[in-house]
Amino acid sequence: MKLATILCVLLSFSLFYCFSPNASPSQTLINDPKDQQLVQKVAMALQEYHVAPKTMNDEASKEIFEQYLHTLDPEKSLFTQTDIQVLEAYQFQLDEAWQTANLDYFEASHQLLLKNVQRAEKYCFQAIERIQHFDEAEVFETDNKKREYVSNQVALGERWTKMVKLALLESLWRDDQFNKTSISPTNLKKAKSLIKKQFTNEFSQIK
Repeated sequence: MKLATILCVLLSFSLFYCFSPNASPSQTLINDPKDQQLVQKVAMALQEYHVAPKTMNDEASKEIFEQYLHTLDPEKSLFTQTDIQVLEAYQFQLDEAWQTANLDYFEASHQLLLKNVQRAEKYCFQAIERIQHFDEAEVFETDNKKREYVSNQVALGERWTKMVKLALLESLWRDDQFNKTSISPTNLKKAKSLIKKQFTNEFSQIK
């Protein structure tokens, strides 16, 4: 299933079931038969759990917008504050967009996400190659809910460096390498190989 289809399903169904309880899943913009089957399964699940429609207003539109952003970037590792400001232009327009089949919000988020995934990959894999030690005392917020979007690309690169360091340390910890006074180059190389595969798989899932 292509990224564009996934995004469309996510946001369309959030709008569809919050504000159009009598609409039919066949009214979605998904054309591929396999994707239509997935959409129908999602619709059945939502109906089974009795998802209640909401009254459409600015507050509800903003709530959906924020949930959509969380779905796209739960770790706040893809978008910067500048990116969010671009998308915020649509946060109070989602009801009108759905009613008029205007997918400008979707197109904007889709293009931005594609670009940012490539940027994140670069930061991630550069950090994996660059990190050779863990001597610096650093602070990293592991609770996604408490994180803020970083202000610029430099700060985003720094966030990825910390995320990679944490992933490396967790890998070394699982392999019980902290019983030693120092981390050997061999063990660090092994940990780098493991997390590189891990991040490669994660990026491939959202492309």
